[in-house]
Amino acid sequence: LIIAWRLHYLTVLGRAIPELPGDAVLDPAEWRAVYVAIHRKSPPETPPALPILLAWIARLGGHLGRKCDGPPGPQALWIGLQRARDLAWGDAVGFRAPCSLSRIEICVMDRCRGGRAMSIKQMSKRCTSPAI
Repeated sequence: LIIAWRLHYLTVLGRAIPELPGDAVLDPAEWRAVYVAIHRKSPPETPPALPILLAWIARLGGHLGRKCDGPPGPQALWIGLQRARDLAWGDAVGFRAPCSLSRIEICVMDRCRGGRAMSIKQMSKRCTSPAI
């Protein structure tokens, strides 16, 4: 019930008050994570307007945003909000991750780029973050 209420609330606010900033109803970590996921660069200091953020969230939820598609529906917003929350959580965890997690991340990134698997010794040489 709470999720349905939040979806409806965001949809109505985004349509009724288009100049409302995104941080009025979204957590700063959420809108920043959505911005980084969509644009692949650092977020600005001031959040974009709520309708723009809702379009980006719906895009994370699978809405294509073509002219003939119309406004995003509740399912696309629901899936997008889940992904936004997951991205914000991952961002928060990533800043406090110990060095061993960074090594795993480096190994996964190298494999995704077509590189070969690395040994633990090679990974520890590439790890520059201090252990917490």
